[in-house]
Amino acid sequence: MTIKTAGTISIQDIVNEFGGNVPHSLTEYYRGAGRVPDIPQNNKIPTSGDISITDFYGAVNEMVITVTTGGLKDSFGSFWTANIPKRAVINKGVTRRLLEIGTGLRGSLTVDNHGEIQGASGAPSKAGGDAVVANANVTINNYGAIRGGGGGGGSTTSREPSSGEEYTASYASSSYRTGIYTKQFTQNKRYQIEVWWKGSRLFYKTNSTSYSGPFSSSSSWYKSGWTYHKGTSHLVNVKPHTLNNAIWRSKVVVGGRGQGYGTSKATNGGTWGHAGGNSGGRGGYAINKHGHTVSVNNHGTINGSVV
Repeated sequence: MTIKTAGTISIQDIVNEFGGNVPHSLTEYYRGAGRVPDIPQNNKIPTSGDISITDFYGAVNEMVITVTTGGLKDSFGSFWTANIPKRAVINKGVTRRLLEIGTGLRGSLTVDNHGEIQGASGAPSKAGGDAVVANANVTINNYGAIRGGGGGGGSTTSREPSSGEEYTASYASSSYRTGIYTKQFTQNKRYQIEVWWKGSRLFYKTNSTSYSGPFSSSSSWYKSGWTYHKGTSHLVNVKPHTLNNAIWRSKVVVGGRGQGYGTSKATNGGTWGHAGGNSGGRGGYAINKHGHTVSVNNHGTINGSVV
């Protein structure tokens, strides 16, 4: 805690904050001499010479900062490698992305989270981002939310119809006409080629000297996001020679992004800390320890694994 900033204080208040040896003396508590950290909050305490109890108003035995963005190593600056207790506070109402705890830390570190720490959204089929990445030992007191990013959704294939194929036996049924129509005229041997899907004509060619166009050299044809597949042949008319091939179509539906910092969940994307659908990317970790000691006191919400 912090020594009070007004009113009467005693040597015992100083001992309670910084410890010490009996019998106690103020000269035990020079700033930077071992018991009192040399941090901005303690600038009123001298490093030598005259010292008074009133110099200890507001003194504290740890360096406390408030963070909204960026990594903690940068936020603490040169104090990161100082052998003093440190505390980072994320206030209520603050929403930030990845909290990275950098390397090279000396002294203890505590994070008090009252806001939201969110991992990045997973790209399609990719993993969601971690919310907290620890490259040093830390104690985390969570009163808000720590959320790993959702994994990106996996791709899937949409097929119409869901099985089998479609065709219209009568060419006259234009409202639902479906199939590949190839008509060869007897008198001039020329071709008329049409491709229909449920009443919409996708291709038309007439007076052709040879069969050319969709499906002339392949059993599939791509148009407007769909791949059309040639199916079973059905002879409709003998003269002129009209052949109707059944047809079916498919398309690849690419998965969407997972839920993450500043990003809503899209097609098949995972929610906070969860994997994307259709074998999509894994959910981001709420806390990635990277082999370090991370003590978590959770009084809020954690979405995702602590690993």
